[in-house]
Amino acid sequence: MQSVSNEKYKYYQFAKEQSLPIYIRLRVAEFDPEVVGFLQVMNFTELSEKEGESAQQIIATSQMAKVLTIDEATPMVASQIRSNFQDDKYGMESIVQKPGYNVYRYKNMAMIVLSLASNEWLMGTFPEFGHTNKEYECRVVINRYLSWALAPMGIAGFWGRKLKEGIVLGRMNEVKGEVVFIDVRNRTLFSKREGVSLKNSEVFIKIDPLHKSSPARMRFEDAQAFLAIHSSYFGANGMPLAIRQVVATIAKNFHSYKFAISDLSQELN
Repeated sequence: MQSVSNEKYKYYQFAKEQSLPIYIRLRVAEFDPEVVGFLQVMNFTELSEKEGESAQQIIATSQMAKVLTIDEATPMVASQIRSNFQDDKYGMESIVQKPGYNVYRYKNMAMIVLSLASNEWLMGTFPEFGHTNKEYECRVVINRYLSWALAPMGIAGFWGRKLKEGIVLGRMNEVKGEVVFIDVRNRTLFSKREGVSLKNSEVFIKIDPLHKSSPARMRFEDAQAFLAIHSSYFGANGMPLAIRQVVATIAKNFHSYKFAISDLSQELN
């Protein structure tokens, strides 16, 4: 996935205000001009050249640091991204385990090579990455990256959206690829554009079309299953222990409710 461009990489940091060592680097000129705005919406802040150099040091020395290098796909990688595979019958996404690493693909959009033993991951994609017309696919791909990168820190992602009533979880397509990340240890909630304090009174909401009465609290077992189903972590071997522990902690310490559609102040989609 190596690029032939001579332009320097620009570094972008996720949730910079919380000092999380999670980065993206790319050569902006290789992609649609809207890619910068897309990354901002995804809560990535562009770093200065000096900050980028500091990021390189952090990536080289911190066990928790991760950087995703995004390059325009080479012809061979582009062919793999577009190819028809046996796993296509399960949807646009697939992840395959190889000796020492995994290969994730979002068909017709991107391919990521990642290893939990390495701080540097590679992604090949097309010049239109970040364009408004591809926003859903791009959002899913970047949220998958964040879900893998944040998991070792005990930060779990869930397909959903933060509304006035609480955190509404749904299927990936229902929430247009949006993810809410929960850091229970540091009491922080990360959604689009920002990180905010995770309040004790925060609730997780399941929209149930069959539920017609007032909001009903879910039992622990039901809440745990509900949260697990909506996890944004996609792994060849399922959900890792760190994420399962976060799911159990949230189910135990925060309330989850069934809501009727009419109970929400705004439409989920």
